[in-house]
Amino acid sequence: MKTERRSDRIKRRVTCELLVDGRRYRGIVLDLSETGVFVQTEATPTPGAPLRLRFHAADGTAFEVEASVARRQVAVTRGRSARAKTIEIDGLDEA
Repeated sequence: MKTERRSDRIKRRVTCELLVDGRRYRGIVLDLSETGVFVQTEATPTPGAPLRLRFHAADGTAFEVEASVARRQVAVTRGRSARAKTIEIDGLDEA
């Protein structure tokens, strides 16, 4: 049985950084909604793990979002497999 999403998803490709257990990883947002983002990354946090997402604006300013991993799946891109995570947003902090 399929469950309804809480928010509509918008497809966007935006670069971001993930901060997980003191380490930084690059990521690409594949889609986003009011309640979460789907990020392609090499980071491998377990579902429920806390992390921070950092976004940089064109003018050089940055902001961070506190988040936790809702679920993890492997996505295939251009014939290669890459790790992708669905990350649920918990709150927002200024960078």
